[in-house]
Amino acid sequence: MFAPTYPSVSGEGGIGKYVREGATAMCLSGHEVHVLTPGVGLPTADGAVTVHRCSADWSPLLDRIYPGAGACWQVGRAMLGLVRRHGLEVVEFPNWEGLAPYFAWRRSVSMVLRLHTSSLETIAIDGLELTRALKADVQRERLSARMADALVTHSQSHRLKMADELRVEPEQIRVIPHGIAPAPARVDPRDRDAQTVVYLGRLEHRKGTIDLLHAVPLVLHECPDAAFVLIGADRRHCPGGRTHAQYLRDEFPPEVQGHVKLLGRLPDPEVETWLRRATLFAAPSLYESFGLI
Repeated sequence: MFAPTYPSVSGEGGIGKYVREGATAMCLSGHEVHVLTPGVGLPTADGAVTVHRCSADWSPLLDRIYPGAGACWQVGRAMLGLVRRHGLEVVEFPNWEGLAPYFAWRRSVSMVLRLHTSSLETIAIDGLELTRALKADVQRERLSARMADALVTHSQSHRLKMADELRVEPEQIRVIPHGIAPAPARVDPRDRDAQTVVYLGRLEHRKGTIDLLHAVPLVLHECPDAAFVLIGADRRHCPGGRTHAQYLRDEFPPEVQGHVKLLGRLPDPEVETWLRRATLFAAPSLYESFGLI
């Protein structure tokens, strides 16, 4: 499986979380699973899953000719090497950023393309300008879909969405819902932090985090002791190209700022601690393709 990010190795993100949990579950079912993700270093074990890294130093020359071509070549070449060395039988790529075509062109085994949120969906949701680089991402994602042996997604709704975007019949896309790890043991309500609200995920427009910040003063008017904890990487998605930290500092009075903690990325054990202690979990996303949070 290829993962553009992999927890504790190459970054956080929904696709990486899906890959980690899916790979772990397949290992528990008796399969041998290898994951390829950008980075530098020797293969490492994540439980029974072997995580390999491929160079993230993409070719500037190829990218000048066609944006993303260098990454596509590097990832494809690395995945072809894993197939040869480990006798892999099936390879799965995400549609995101369309990094599968070079591997698909040279492959000797079956390739599954897992359809997550596409670049075209993200461009529309975030109101982004369709640059040459983004247009190339969309083109490679569609090419990856045409070259795949099987297309898979996680819900009936997203199957219809992707069938329309890819101009294929919905029946050509298999629906295999995402699994999640078993829930942790219940927490005694007396051990929770009273009136603590936790958000988990990247701080960005699509996740609704600006709306969440604007809700804080309204909640504080009714619940003066409420505390808000936002966990995740802060992106410059606030008005004026500001981070959420800057936006909070610039646009909200000190008495509101004092009730909000922006903790950035946290190790999994710390995330679990916050989730177990919280009174409420907030998921204000404007759009989620699967919402593993």
